[in-house]
Amino acid sequence: MATLHIKFLWFVGLFSSLAEPAGENVKQFGALCTALQAARAPLDEPQTADDNKVEAVPETIKALYATATPDQYFNNETYGLFTAKADFDAIKHTLKNTKTTDEQLVYKRIPEKPTKKPAETALERLYNKTSELVTAANAKIKNIKQKHTEARQQLEQALGGKTDASTVSSDDFTARPNGCTPTAANSAKQTLPQALVCLCSASSNGDGICGNGIGDTTYGTNSSSTAAAALYKKLAAKCPQPTTLRATQRTLTAALTTVTAAIGNPQFSGNSNTGTYVIGNGNGGDCGGGDSNSACVDYTEIMKGGDIANVAWIHNLQEASTKLDEAKNLQTELQSLRTAINQNENLAWKIRDTADIVAAVPQQTTPTQQRKITEIDCEKNKENKICTENNNCKWDSSTEKTGNHCKPTDGEAQTKTAGGEAEKDKCSAAQNAEDCAKVKGDISTGKKAVCGWIDYVEGTGPVTPGCRSSSFLLSKQFALRVDSSFVALLF
Repeated sequence: MATLHIKFLWFVGLFSSLAEPAGENVKQFGALCTALQAARAPLDEPQTADDNKVEAVPETIKALYATATPDQYFNNETYGLFTAKADFDAIKHTLKNTKTTDEQLVYKRIPEKPTKKPAETALERLYNKTSELVTAANAKIKNIKQKHTEARQQLEQALGGKTDASTVSSDDFTARPNGCTPTAANSAKQTLPQALVCLCSASSNGDGICGNGIGDTTYGTNSSSTAAAALYKKLAAKCPQPTTLRATQRTLTAALTTVTAAIGNPQFSGNSNTGTYVIGNGNGGDCGGGDSNSACVDYTEIMKGGDIANVAWIHNLQEASTKLDEAKNLQTELQSLRTAINQNENLAWKIRDTADIVAAVPQQTTPTQQRKITEIDCEKNKENKICTENNNCKWDSSTEKTGNHCKPTDGEAQTKTAGGEAEKDKCSAAQNAEDCAKVKGDISTGKKAVCGWIDYVEGTGPVTPGCRSSSFLLSKQFALRVDSSFVALLF
């Protein structure tokens, strides 16, 4: 609204002077001034903010992946995704020195539990997926930058290569009449500044032709390109640049619409009384600038096919508008990629937290595991006396007093094997909910009974009704939870 208000005041100024009437090309000058302002305007800051930015895999994902590094490899120079020593050292430094306000480590390493390897696998896959998103995002950024560069080039070409009017010279213009009646053969400059000087000067009655104090007689009949350059500097000053205006697809489209509406002069007597592609008023027969009736620019030869894009500077503005629109669409796609990268960062924390939760669940020792533990405990004893003193192991040699002869007793193995299944057997023996509730034994932490009558498991659905160990169910529920995080969220 501020820009519209400025333009309203500007047009009021053109018509308001009591000293002299407004000139007959005020409307046309206003249209071309709008195009000039759009072409000179900088690109919008949000458009260009990404031009030199590069995306990277978030440090959080790298650090959380490092927390899953097996202890035996953590002091290596490289490991897994960290193929360079400098990268692995840097992430170790991050793990060691990133702390909360109360000096607690932010990135705590995952304990050496069965959940560590699945967490490492999930985080590695998440890292790779995020890396793909980053690569795609950086390709978008590069493309956006290229579109902006091309848009700027088109805008500069519309201005004849000079965005600053004070730097123009005679080389940027064409002498009259060719400059105001461009054809394919006469090599006239087809720029926005050239069109402006054709509108706003005539040998007779040229003063004020484009508004109060806008226009003169210097670029009239057979005038040189030097006169055109001097006049343009004055005209550019009469078309002040709004400080808030930005070159956007919408701004350029609006300017082109205004220019299109200004093309056409039904009073023009040249071209067999056809002024369809003439910008400027009056009943002149040409745009030679002899008087105010011939202060115009004739694009008849250029636009004989009816395509406004054949006028070079108009085509430049159209191309710039297209490039900016393409860049805007790319920025929308880029934002979607950035959102996905941020979501992956949050997912990395979920994977890490789930690993901690599952690791904290008491794990029931299987019979095979228990036999292995007992065997290891016995094998530690290398002397006959120590091996047999607790009656848990036996010395399997009648001749040797020392050595690797300490083995678990058959009774110990059987006891341990049976013990691992005891609680489960007590529960499964109950045939109904009432008997299930009466089972005696050690109650798991957080549970109200040794066993529970179960016909539905959250995350799994209906199951065969039966009496089951509460500790077994706790482990099962957390196992389902980790499956949900690693599988449903990632794969």
